[in-house]
Amino acid sequence: GCKGDSFEVVITVNPTVGVNAVADQVLCNGDDTLAVEFSTTLDSEATSEGTISYTWTNDNTNIGLAASGTGNIPSFTATNSTTGPITANLTVTSVYTYNNVSCEGESETFTITVNPSPLVEFSEDEQFITSGDTTVPVTLSSPTDGVTFTWTATAEDGITGLATTSGTDTIPAETFLNTTTEPLTVTYTAIATGDVGFDCEGLPTDYVVTVNPLAQVNPLDDQVVCNEENLLLEFTTNILGGTMTYTWTNDNSAIGLSNAGTGNIDITATNTT
Repeated sequence: GCKGDSFEVVITVNPTVGVNAVADQVLCNGDDTLAVEFSTTLDSEATSEGTISYTWTNDNTNIGLAASGTGNIPSFTATNSTTGPITANLTVTSVYTYNNVSCEGESETFTITVNPSPLVEFSEDEQFITSGDTTVPVTLSSPTDGVTFTWTATAEDGITGLATTSGTDTIPAETFLNTTTEPLTVTYTAIATGDVGFDCEGLPTDYVVTVNPLAQVNPLDDQVVCNEENLLLEFTTNILGGTMTYTWTNDNSAIGLSNAGTGNIDITATNTT
């Protein structure tokens, strides 16, 4: 019946913390979202003793946001490539950490809804032509009913032949000349507008025509060689960009060269006369 020494055991219970409500957002395709900063209402002692962090998940990455992350969500460009609204449900969870013990708290869910922009579609794929050629007419359309179209055209310096610089439903055929030694482009920027049920403007959509320069080969000096002498002829061009190939013909195969070929010429010249 002898009483021994006593001692104290301290048990610390970390609090369960929640997340303050986050406002939903409704945006148009191409808009920048508001940055989302998470917060928690907690008594000052608990806040000073421990740290609070946040993790979040997103069930629809098509809005332009990753499927998960930590901390606040910075502003990002909202996306919607469909013809109707899309909504992402985001769930954020708080974590309270003290004395190396982390306790997951309550979660809060909010939504980001992205309305579509009227889309512009083109009847032809991007065109590549050679200087002096004529483009194929292009018809504009949209998967969204009831929209109208406008477009404007700009050509890089060195392109001539752009007769029509604006229009509506159709990009007309044009004959373009490229007066330079490198490929140049003509860009048609189209926008669809109209009452599509959402207060969202169409985004500019580019259609590009690339005009390649005419092929060109630098002249070579005439050659005078002796029988059985090696002859190397290398063709060059001033054209930049792309790939240049060469074809040639010869009206006298008795010199040791075939009547036609491609690429540079490397022969042993002959004369049996």
